[in-house]
Amino acid sequence: MESESPKEAWSVDVARYLRVRRGLPRFRRRLEEGPVTVGYLGGSLTMMKEGWRPLFHQWLNERYPRNEPHRALHVGRGGVGSASGAFFVQDEICGHAPDLVFVEYAINDSYDFLTPPALRQPAIEGIIRSIRLRHPDCDVCLVYMHHVLRGEAIGRVIEENEALAEHYGLPSIHVGQCLQDQVDGGTWSFRGEAGLPALLRDECHPLPPGNRLITELMGAALTTLMEIGGTEAPGLPPALSDRPMVGGRVIPVDAGMIRGGFERETRKVGNFAGPVTWFSLPEGSQLCVRPPGVLFGLFVVVGPRSGVVRMEENGRRTEVSLLDRWCSYERISTCILAMDFVPGSKPDGDVWIELSPDLPDYTACPKLEVIPKERRLDVIALFVL
Repeated sequence: MESESPKEAWSVDVARYLRVRRGLPRFRRRLEEGPVTVGYLGGSLTMMKEGWRPLFHQWLNERYPRNEPHRALHVGRGGVGSASGAFFVQDEICGHAPDLVFVEYAINDSYDFLTPPALRQPAIEGIIRSIRLRHPDCDVCLVYMHHVLRGEAIGRVIEENEALAEHYGLPSIHVGQCLQDQVDGGTWSFRGEAGLPALLRDECHPLPPGNRLITELMGAALTTLMEIGGTEAPGLPPALSDRPMVGGRVIPVDAGMIRGGFERETRKVGNFAGPVTWFSLPEGSQLCVRPPGVLFGLFVVVGPRSGVVRMEENGRRTEVSLLDRWCSYERISTCILAMDFVPGSKPDGDVWIELSPDLPDYTACPKLEVIPKERRLDVIALFVL
């Protein structure tokens, strides 16, 4: 594909941060034909209203103008990892004719309570395979962001992601390394150290200059991928992990599933784009379900009043604390209940979910100054495999 505007003088060495592999051959072809649909699946950096996602999509429309604007599928959500993304991708990306999907979970997957290590590879592979099985002509690109305090943990996540990228021939863009190099070069700082201009407003979320730098790198990477073209894989290779998380479903909770009192609440939580609706269960009320598959977890709202969730099924009891380091405010999150899932199996009977009488460890949330008087289970939907 010929450049459609004068070649940019990129300030970053894109070759250092881009792994081309098989490139984006299908997306290159579709972009030549007309407007495209790009999916953005990731955490809070992808969710940011004025972050790299809207800036990059604006760049895409300006660099490759078509008769209609390119469509964006925005599935960025803060405080969740790829174990949640493997479910969100099913209805919010798949089924909407995507031509390219960016997947950004390296930061959030470095937290074990968001995505346990045993699930990181099955979750990312489930996302890749779900997209490619339902949309064989869709390309996928992995994106790795930066957190100043979690370099080692993120490095382990990237290593696992890169094994999948090699296996499926996917390009990947190491944004975090680019930011680190800019700081090491003495041009920028992360938080304004030594009087240098800052890239980040906290440990990971970029300020406007940081988002502009990320957008420049993403634009340079896509331009390179378009110029190179690429080669299509002959088909979908065998799965690399034993049980990739493919075919999950998000089943909304309804009042008929609840035994006992509850409240239905709707309001904006955290930085989520719009109002969220959920069922709020007090102590003593239960969620009673018979899911069509294995109940992997819950899509929940967490915050100061979160407690310990207890699940009982098939004589087995599981308890998970929903209180974490960010629960000083309300936000969406995931409660993973059954890591040892077996795709296709069905529980023999109902599953009962309720708040445990045990108190959570409130020291897990240092910013929570006042212990709430009540605890609630605020649940949006079930994650079923």
